[in-house]
Amino acid sequence: MTPSGRDATLAAVLGDSKLSPDRDATLSTPRGGYLLAMILAASLISLPFLAVRFPPVTDLPQQAAQVRLFLEYLDGSQLYALNLAAPGTLGYGVFGLSWLLAGEENAGRLAYLLLGILWVAALAVTARSYRRSPTLVPLASLFFFSHLLYWGFFGFLFGAALFLLWIALERRLRATSSQLAEILLLTISGIALYAAHLFWFLIATAFLLVVTFRSNLPTRRRWLRLAGFTPGLLLLGLWAPRIAASGFESETLWWNAPWARLGPGEMTNRFLGGIHGPVEPVILISLGLWLAIGLWQHRADLRSVLEPELLWLGASMIVLSLLLPDRHQNTLHFAGRWTPIGAGLLLLALPPPRIRKPLRWLVALVLLASLSVTSLAAWKRFEHLELAGLEDSLRALPPNSSLLGLDYYRLSQFVKTQPFFQIPAYGQALSGGSLGFSFASFPASPVVFREWENPPWTPGLEWLPHEIFESLDDLLYFDFVLIHADEPGQLFFERQPSLTPLTPSARWRLYRVVPSVPADSRASIQ
Repeated sequence: MTPSGRDATLAAVLGDSKLSPDRDATLSTPRGGYLLAMILAASLISLPFLAVRFPPVTDLPQQAAQVRLFLEYLDGSQLYALNLAAPGTLGYGVFGLSWLLAGEENAGRLAYLLLGILWVAALAVTARSYRRSPTLVPLASLFFFSHLLYWGFFGFLFGAALFLLWIALERRLRATSSQLAEILLLTISGIALYAAHLFWFLIATAFLLVVTFRSNLPTRRRWLRLAGFTPGLLLLGLWAPRIAASGFESETLWWNAPWARLGPGEMTNRFLGGIHGPVEPVILISLGLWLAIGLWQHRADLRSVLEPELLWLGASMIVLSLLLPDRHQNTLHFAGRWTPIGAGLLLLALPPPRIRKPLRWLVALVLLASLSVTSLAAWKRFEHLELAGLEDSLRALPPNSSLLGLDYYRLSQFVKTQPFFQIPAYGQALSGGSLGFSFASFPASPVVFREWENPPWTPGLEWLPHEIFESLDDLLYFDFVLIHADEPGQLFFERQPSLTPLTPSARWRLYRVVPSVPADSRASIQ
């Protein structure tokens, strides 16, 4: 083959700007390309949620139970009060909608499925607004299957999706001259961001300050734009003293120093951190190669193909994930939650490799499909093996019962988070009643206890179930106990005179508490 023939072949495969007129597909992509990317990515993300009844999402049962408590409030219950002025309550509307559409049994997983679709749609809108390649949408969608999903940080992910939609709106408003419409839309969107999640409202406020004062807009218009976020800031000012007075606080902790967060295993868990196995490291290595190839190929004209706003947004979030504490004000994974969002923004900001469009689509979809299908398989095994006995136990639970959950496994073979200790809240979501631990005790929840007092039983049994052995009399405060334990553990509880097993022995087993027989406080597992 002649050199010119080799050059032509290379141009056909790589699309090199020096050999091919197709410099970059990000500059002139029709709307249909983004719609296709959204449909394909949303379909792949939906697969695991359609395959199981109980996704391994830690907080999902408690979030679904909030809808049950809301309905009880509407029915006149004096136990609960509404707390809709708190930031972070807007996302619970998705649970309410899912409850109406699919009933209480499927409300939780449908809510997260809709959240995944919203996440993909927000990425597609942002990519189109900033004229980025639609093939980046499936790649950025990968980060939906991160520890943010598995811990159940619904409000944070919901707020992230609204933030992505908001920066696209803000960019459009900045380019227009209709000041009245701009102020009105910024006001409404600011309140929506506050209601979605406090962190994203604060990030949006900082973003608005930066882009407004870096722009060439007239001074009067700059101040009017910033005034649009005043109602949200006023709501925050009214709510902050309430949260401070509620005692909703904890020690600020750094579990890992910033430099320790750069280790390969730690970085894998911060960028994804959902399922065990080799698929997550392989995907992250593939994304690293994707970015490296794109940067190398565009090294001569890098500034012209970067998106500065998305770049500094994504980079800022990565920096936050390295410097912030791991726990602050009872907010777990305070630092790590920014990593997947920052990574998605960096993928949108940096140029993709110069390869033929079909190959670019293929790489993006294969990576997302690999993670989706692997997640589906892990979820199926999780449900079949690690939730054995749960459905029988939930069916055996009478309506409006008080239920204590005790989880002695803690960790899963298939997912990296702790998916078990909130599962007893399915009992409340499906059958009503009360729990040993409820999100209604959190002052940031939309439905809270009208009057909250410390419970008479040992506090924190959901986190430290072994403390029940200090006084089995704690069981007598409940009608039923749902226990997640191995066979020796179940045998121990089966032998307690204060408990009557209602379901066959399995990893999950429901017991009725017999109040007339005192518990043996000296018993212990052999």
